Amino acid sequence: MEGLSTSELLALLEIISDCTQCATIGRFLEIAAAVGDMLQAGNIVFLSSKFDFSSTPASIHEINVSYPVQWVDMYRAANYV
Repeated sequence: MEGLSTSELLALLEIISDCTQCATIGRFLEIAAAVGDMLQAGNIVFLSSKFDFSSTPASIHEINVSYPVQWVDMYRAANYV
């Protein structure tokens, strides 16, 4: 197993730091793009949810960073997560 290089570790720390100060969707999308570049991921969707006391999602917020809209619509129509 290969470890992270010094430059990769620094980039990861910068992303973590940016996450703690993220205040806008625009900035979030910039951070998501940096994560995608680091992971060499082609498409990214983020979901965040807030659970109530019965562990059922009270709300789910989706941010589609780079998936085609038709693909996301198909997943929603099939009720996929």
